[in-house]
Parts: sequence; structure tokens; C-alpha cells
Amino acid sequence: MTKKCPGADNDRGTYSVVISVSLKPAFYLLFLSVSCCLAQQKNDNPDFYLSTLKKKLNVILEAAQFEAGDTIADVGAGLGWFDAAIGIYRDSLVFYLEDIDSAFVKNERLTEAISTFSKFRGSRIECRYHWVIGDEKSTGLPDGFVDKVLLIDTYHHIQYREDMIRDIVRILKPNGELVVMEPVGRKRGQIYKGCFSVIFTPEEIISSFSAHGLIHLKTLKTVKSTRKRVRVFVFARQLAGSEFSQQ
Repeated sequence: MTKKCPGADNDRGTYSVVISVSLKPAFYLLFLSVSCCLAQQKNDNPDFYLSTLKKKLNVILEAAQFEAGDTIADVGAGLGWFDAAIGIYRDSLVFYLEDIDSAFVKNERLTEAISTFSKFRGSRIECRYHWVIGDEKSTGLPDGFVDKVLLIDTYHHIQYREDMIRDIVRILKPNGELVVMEPVGRKRGQIYKGCFSVIFTPEEIISSFSAHGLIHLKTLKTVKSTRKRVRVFVFARQLAGSEFSQQ
């Protein structure tokens, strides 16, 4: 069974760890099923979804500093609604909505969100959106292709983290930036209740990406609706002349 984290957006993708719940009591499984269904019904509406996004959008906009003409890969993009919402506030961005599950490629749902968000904006959203199906180790995008990569509520779900980090470095242009939004633990090995994934301390996250030659630029603090600690990390790929050399 695949679990989402509590407070996570239901439109987000499926880089999630498959866990066994066969030993859980039946009433617990029923509770989870009912809770997930209720959350899905609420978050399945673009208007409601947008009403929950203000804090999250603001911190990502501050961290990413999008510029017109930027090409952006959202790894684990799911339905792409978060990227559509970015289009309310930024023009002329090109998004590659990457996920490992083709079930999330639903043009009609993305079109529905763009239409709703355009009404909120008061004019048509001017960004462009393309679907990409990757796998657990690779986005499938070309080398040096994107200005920015978004990794939002996804890192702790990735099974092959070292492979995916290498792939992110590969697809970034020189001086391209990676924005990682993650719930963070207070100690090593902490389990995130609800999805039963291990979450990482800020130091562990910075170390993992820095080990692949990415420069840590800044960290922004925020919280989820569940009051869980969340951090937004911004990293940059080094210039070609000083790039990290893997052994």
C-alpha cells in the first residue's frame, strides 16, 4: 500500500515507499481509508486546493525566484496543480511535470486547474506545461536542460536517492538551482507518522546534496498545517569550470 504524508497535497506524485500494513488492526485500516477518502474529496477541487496553498506558494516563490523564460522540472509533480498555481503569480515559465506514474497524466484535470486559477488571477495563465514520465532513478530529461528543479514533499519518498540526486545535477544547467521542500526531523532516523517514511534532519539533507557538488545557498523555515517543521533548501549547480568531480 502506498501512503501519503499527513497534510500533503493530494495532487502530488508517487515517489513513495511501498509498505506492508498486513499486520495492522482492521479498524486502523478502515480509519485510514475513510480519512484518505475525506481528504481526497476536499483536495480534489481546484478552488479548495488553492485556498490551502498561500503559505506554501509564498515560500516557494521566495525561494525559487522564478524569472520569465525559466524552464522548470517538478519531480513528483502529480497532477501539476501546484505548478499551475505558480502561474497565477509568474508569467512565461515552462514546466516539465515529471512523475513515475502515468496515472497522474490527466490533461483534463490540469486544464481544469489552469482555468480555475486563471479566473482567480483575472487573466489567462501564460505558463506552458509538459508531461514527463520518469522512473525511480531518473527524470528522463536531457542533460543541462532546466534552469530550476522543484522537489516538493518528495525527497523522503524517493527510494534511490543517490541516483535521483545525480540525475537532478545532470539535468540542471550550470548555475541552475534546486529547490527542496521537506518536513525535517529533529534526530536521525525519525519516522514521519502517516506515511511511515524516514525523514531527515536539515544537516542530513544539506550533506546529501552537497556531496554531489551542489552548493547550499539558503534555507527558509515554514510549517505544515499539521504544525510539522518544514524547511525549504535552495542549492545551485556549480559553474562548469569548478564542478564537482565524482570519483
